[in-house]
Amino acid sequence: MNAVSKRLVWLIVAGTSLRLGLAAWFPLANDEAYHTLFLRHPAFSYFDHPPMLMVVESFGMAVLGQTAESVTPLAARLGFVLLFAGSTWLTFRIGNRLFGPAAGLLAAIALNCSAYHSVAAGTFILPDGPLLFFWLLTIDRLALALDAAERHERATAIWAQVGIAWGLAMLSKYHAVFLPLGAVIYLAVRPGSRRTFLQPGPWLAVAIGLVLFSPVIYWNATHDWASFAFQSGRAVGGGFRPDYFAIALLGQILYLTPWVWRDAVSGMVRLARGGVSGDSATTTDDPANDVRLKSLDRRTFLLSLSLPVLTVFFYVALRKPVLPHWSLVGLLPAFPLIGLAWADHLATPATHSRTRRRVSWALGFVLVSTIFTAAHARFGLVPWNRFGQTGERIARVDLTLDGIIWSGLAEQLERRGWVPGPDEFLFTSRWYESGHLARELGASRTVLCYNRKDSRGFSDWANPADYVGRDGILVSMSAKADVEPACFDRWFESIEPLGTIEIHDGDMLLRTARVYRCRRQLTAFPFDRGSLLENPARALATRPFEDSANAARR
Repeated sequence: MNAVSKRLVWLIVAGTSLRLGLAAWFPLANDEAYHTLFLRHPAFSYFDHPPMLMVVESFGMAVLGQTAESVTPLAARLGFVLLFAGSTWLTFRIGNRLFGPAAGLLAAIALNCSAYHSVAAGTFILPDGPLLFFWLLTIDRLALALDAAERHERATAIWAQVGIAWGLAMLSKYHAVFLPLGAVIYLAVRPGSRRTFLQPGPWLAVAIGLVLFSPVIYWNATHDWASFAFQSGRAVGGGFRPDYFAIALLGQILYLTPWVWRDAVSGMVRLARGGVSGDSATTTDDPANDVRLKSLDRRTFLLSLSLPVLTVFFYVALRKPVLPHWSLVGLLPAFPLIGLAWADHLATPATHSRTRRRVSWALGFVLVSTIFTAAHARFGLVPWNRFGQTGERIARVDLTLDGIIWSGLAEQLERRGWVPGPDEFLFTSRWYESGHLARELGASRTVLCYNRKDSRGFSDWANPADYVGRDGILVSMSAKADVEPACFDRWFESIEPLGTIEIHDGDMLLRTARVYRCRRQLTAFPFDRGSLLENPARALATRPFEDSANAARR
């Protein structure tokens, strides 16, 4: 094993060990608590995500011998941690194929310096973890296929591997639809490769990918195209809003960390200007094992995979609010460029020491901040109550306090007897609140989400008509007491308050929950997904409480 391989193994082993500790230590966040419910409801797809999320969770559950009803955070997260180990290796592999082993190793280090990829996607129960792995796997296979196309070779078997990787990426997140577009752009702009369109390989890849993705298509066809409508509705409509774009760009910078983002963008700009080529790559110490692709046009390849994603998501960001991580896959092709730049700077005496300090700082920042956040989640290192009202407002969005909030709320509901009996149900108006309570109260307690426009998977996991005539317990975390429970009046014979639960961390108030008994549901609660398909932008913009109230009055 050469020096580069040893360092790569050390990086993967050390990083995986840290993430396993984080996976066991950190409380489940909003999305994660809800995502663990997928294990109780296995399906071909889900309202908000394809099924790979559930498959990866199931792996950890099976390995640790647990059940869907009692799966621990470590078991649910195990597969995501292992996938990121694979993503680190794939990043090295791609960088090695394009620019040599030194660039590949430093590209893998750069990926681990990216806060979102390394910590969030690399540890937590999010679809971005599987997407990252299978996106990189598709790029790896696609590089070989396009390199063969430059040499006018068919490479049908490699194209089949491209199809498998792409299909699995599509089962992870719909973002993967951009990958074939990148291949088409590459083949279209490379005159010598256009004849590849007439060969069976690319079409075989598309066919295999669609076959693998077909369960999601089937699920949507039998559920009013709900998932496609929901996700597309997040990207349509809106007017010109440069402030949304600025927020999205700032979020992208923070998610990658400013130093990684800067090197990624500068690498892409330099690439677009023609400042990167195979000749500028660092040399390998072992020419006999040089695996760099000699025929592939690196500039066209990386730009084809990056620009379509960034263009689409930044266009959407100019019109609607977007989450910062949506566009991050568009910068994945920049990581080999970061590795190349760092390798060249380290090989230059004038810049060696400065670059070494920069890389150490980037890696150390993610390491120290992750350990600090994990310790804060368990020991409350930051006493928000000492900062007055500002501290209380910050505490309300401090995700590390979720473990205290939801376990404490469930414990008090049990203690006071405000939990549903065998013929009753508990509900909230927000999917993530219902997700936490469903997990904390256990599978024996029926927990629903009554939100006409966005109840996520809860509208599939129960037949609304089954609850007509039953009593419900409403747990309202809304600060608008005049909205809840009034918006549910028409659905029940009567609603009477049971009391209030306050969740504290020491002497600081974190959350207040108002609890009501809703007597005898009069009619099935409507989950109007048809309106999502007819007008996604309007439907998704509707406030859940107002919409429920309006629906009740009609």
